[in-house]
Amino acid sequence: MSIFRCDCKPNCRRRPYAEVFFPTTKEKDGYWIYACYWHFLILRLKRFDGKISFGWCKIDTDRERIEDIEELLWDIWGDLFEIKEKLGIETENPEILKMLDKPKKNK
Repeated sequence: MSIFRCDCKPNCRRRPYAEVFFPTTKEKDGYWIYACYWHFLILRLKRFDGKISFGWCKIDTDRERIEDIEELLWDIWGDLFEIKEKLGIETENPEILKMLDKPKKNK
């Protein structure tokens, strides 16, 4: 997820607090949205009044951020691989290969 923000309103820039699942109805399939803390409270009040029904789970924001960083790293690695191919670089640096082959010492 490259854009990690509240989905309740297009201009809401707050960090998501919960993932909210709206169940399948006759008109449309179920779907998930991210909701910031304040929009989540509004949705819970509507659910309490019986206007809507949904399920939810709290978001592990650290996990989401780590996945975003991991995706970016894979993209950068792919770009570097393409650059390496276009420049005709075929061999790896022997010093780097030696460092990768050494077992790590437990301290």
